[in-house]
Amino acid sequence: MVCAIKNEPIPWYIIKQKIFQTQNGQIHLVNDSLLGKMAYTNSGWTYSKLNIYDTKDNAVLISIANWLQPGTNAVYNVALPIKQLAKGKYKLTLENDAQIFTQREIQI
Repeated sequence: MVCAIKNEPIPWYIIKQKIFQTQNGQIHLVNDSLLGKMAYTNSGWTYSKLNIYDTKDNAVLISIANWLQPGTNAVYNVALPIKQLAKGKYKLTLENDAQIFTQREIQI
């Protein structure tokens, strides 16, 4: 509903948050993880990694590598810890040393 009011697309991901309470009783929401689905196209089984880059193309998170199955518009389930990432824009890239299979932008 918010996206319709603001005339923005519905995000392709969600950010899970946890409640954190300090010793003096203040309560804060802390970003915990990013969940979503990314479509990709791949001609054969290949090893890949899911990376997060900042706006200057510095790798800020390199996830555990995984095998990609072949397919057109295949779905990759994204589940990444993002506790250490500061607020801002990032680029999420599914890639290997030879190519980029798909990439999407995220806002934390």
